[in-house]
Amino acid sequence: MPTPKANPTKRKVRYCQKVADLIVEVIGNGGTDSDVAAAVGIERSTLYRWIKSHPELQARVDAIRNGLDETHAEAVLDQLAECRVLAESYTLKLFKGEIQRVKTRTDGTGAVIFKDSEVVLPSDRLVERFLQLQSAEQHFKLSIDLAEPFDDA
Repeated sequence: MPTPKANPTKRKVRYCQKVADLIVEVIGNGGTDSDVAAAVGIERSTLYRWIKSHPELQARVDAIRNGLDETHAEAVLDQLAECRVLAESYTLKLFKGEIQRVKTRTDGTGAVIFKDSEVVLPSDRLVERFLQLQSAEQHFKLSIDLAEPFDDA
């Protein structure tokens, strides 16, 4: 007897908070990946892709699978947010030329013989990525500025 398709209505399920909560609930109740896919109406490959591409979902799923509670998942998410803020801050300082590399040389007693500092410059790849993001952002702003509101009258 063939197994029924996960999504018999053929409607496309999009990732949202409600779907993420359902995924976590099914896994929390001991459901397998196949059970989750059937409950949500997606393929297992979509489930894996969503878990991989949404860190908040991955943290919640990992917490449940590792026997941890929701507060631990929230702590992991807070750490991820902190890391992102630190990375953004470092990148901004890097572009402003505020990051310095200090080289010191000491003798056997620990006294400093030589000390030199230099400004760390961003790599070409980082500059290229930044410029791509900036041009996309400027294009988006320009497109919005050029759009005229729809007039119902």
